[in-house]
Amino acid sequence: MTVTTTRKASGNCIYQLLDLNMASKTAFNVAVVGYGLSAKVFHIPYILALPEDFHLYAIVQRTPQPHDDASKEHPKAKIWRSVEDVYQDPAVDVVVLTTIPETHFDFTKTALEHGKHVVVEKPFVPSSQEANELADVAEKTGKLLAVYQNRRWDADYLTLRQILDEGSLGDVVEFETHFDRHRPDPPADNWKARDAPANGAIYDLGTHLIDQVYNLYGLPQRVTGFVGNQRRGGHGGPHDSCTVLLHYPGPLLVTVKAGVVSPEVEQLRYWIRGTKGSFKKFHLDVQETQLRSGTHRLGDEGFGVDPESSYGFLTTVVDGEPPSRETYPTVAPVTYVEYYRGLAKALRGEGEVPVKAEEARDVLRIIELAMLSSREGRTIDPLQRPQPNKNHHPTMTTLLLPLLLPLLLPLLLLLPHPTHATTIIPASQSGNASWPYYTYKTSPYQPPVLAITPNPPTDPNNPTYLFLAPDGPTPHQVAPLIYTPTGDLIWSGTPPVHAFAFGVQTFHGQPVLVAWNGTNYREPIGRGYGSITLHDTHYALLRTVTLPGPFLSQVPNATYPSHIDLHEILLTPNNTLLVTANNVTQADLTSAQFYALDPDTSEILFAWKSLDHLADLPFTASVYPLGTDGQDGTTPSKAWGYLHINAVAPFDDGYIFSSRFLCAGVAVAA
Repeated sequence: MTVTTTRKASGNCIYQLLDLNMASKTAFNVAVVGYGLSAKVFHIPYILALPEDFHLYAIVQRTPQPHDDASKEHPKAKIWRSVEDVYQDPAVDVVVLTTIPETHFDFTKTALEHGKHVVVEKPFVPSSQEANELADVAEKTGKLLAVYQNRRWDADYLTLRQILDEGSLGDVVEFETHFDRHRPDPPADNWKARDAPANGAIYDLGTHLIDQVYNLYGLPQRVTGFVGNQRRGGHGGPHDSCTVLLHYPGPLLVTVKAGVVSPEVEQLRYWIRGTKGSFKKFHLDVQETQLRSGTHRLGDEGFGVDPESSYGFLTTVVDGEPPSRETYPTVAPVTYVEYYRGLAKALRGEGEVPVKAEEARDVLRIIELAMLSSREGRTIDPLQRPQPNKNHHPTMTTLLLPLLLPLLLPLLLLLPHPTHATTIIPASQSGNASWPYYTYKTSPYQPPVLAITPNPPTDPNNPTYLFLAPDGPTPHQVAPLIYTPTGDLIWSGTPPVHAFAFGVQTFHGQPVLVAWNGTNYREPIGRGYGSITLHDTHYALLRTVTLPGPFLSQVPNATYPSHIDLHEILLTPNNTLLVTANNVTQADLTSAQFYALDPDTSEILFAWKSLDHLADLPFTASVYPLGTDGQDGTTPSKAWGYLHINAVAPFDDGYIFSSRFLCAGVAVAA
């Protein structure tokens, strides 16, 4: 069934109708973006293996070669040169992204916003924050988002799961998982050799290993990471090796290893030890090797079947007897086609996607902690980070400081080069002679350098954290920041969004991080246009609250389709959100406004607009006349805000707000 007309429409009802229509189709049209190893080996063969579920509709290959031409190998598929063609074709149901990791976020977000379901090759995206944002976009658009962690369907991993389910090992105390190879020579000059976001062994191979462990045991309690270069003696280019220790409750310690200097005849894959036995296996799953070499095709006899010479060994102990060892056959392969079979069921509403974006986000979070551990030379305990959770939120002294640059200047010092930063930029070279800052290799974050002297000293049993939303003429990072009292950066929001009113509030009985994000017009104008974000105690994005209009303001360089002002963000005990807004018009000057919003839906529950109350609050009541501080009304950015609301709060059965330009508090009946 073709539903081209509904794809061009908008609105929730249309999208729901579209999904119901799609459920009755015989096959989903798939567009594969990229035509490298990933597409040829890990996706297209399995898509073609399920003709009742999927149709290879299109392939995006930017630069075909005589020996590598998608149009010759798949003549029935449309061949495009640009991903834009995928977005614009209403017949595309599912987009499979096999491009380099740094493109994943933009391509995925745009595809979802164009009404496509998306499968993303691993690593999902460069950061867990980007993963959160994409999961939120998928939820808002009503489209499925899945990550291709195909090695959950490796035969050796399924064998291991079977052994664990049987209980043959007892309580597992040590779990080693390896992806080692002996490749000491420098790699070929391709995209993997570039020092780029989400490149390197921990993102490439470590993602698979960590995902399998996460699939078994969930998130660890602590993470210790060692990331480096075995080929180059520890220096230069993206890291080619990693060892990660994942500390779980009790005695369980998981070791994840991926190296390129491993001169072994047989490479170790698993070594799991428990109170009743152990399991050791060498060699990797054979599906990739068979497809790359051409010895087998999907559906051939023997495809995915582990040879007996690669079987693992199960050693058990019974009643104090000496250990006995037996060969343990690898289970019959289900192959990676199961991933796409599960995806088809999810598309038809018969189950969940095989690997959720939230699961891939957790794996990325583990990787980020391992990278941080490696840089700082210490074990990272995520639970000790300043998450406003039930263990310390009620007694946590939260310093909520929407700091202006003059307030920060006395604190700024050039500190010694930290181990976790690539470089420190002196103030004299930064274009702003008063603001030195760090730059990071792993993320484009540039938090300011702070020296903080607690007075009195911080009580270790009642931790204090510093919440900053830096401001100033040329801030190098405008995202929200959380520091320890000693100046260590703990968490940063995603640049380049300006942050304001950043702190901890309560929503549905739980502590949440709340911040305004958007375009800020600094003093003397003092207003902004943006949205509100709510993050949970694990820094996962819960809500993005917007106020889309109807507003007439035309704000230069505005980056948010929302008009919430930066002055007030207040979550009430009724779980509503109080915000302020400004409506700039030529005829009516600036209408100062405030709203009560539903954070779950952004629905307006109550609105108050100053221009509707000129009889009670006339222009002449303003203490600051037209032209004050450059607000002469000649441009939208210089509009005169005769009221200028700074704060709003519930009051009796209504509300009360503070007016800067009236120098008064005003009570409003609901």
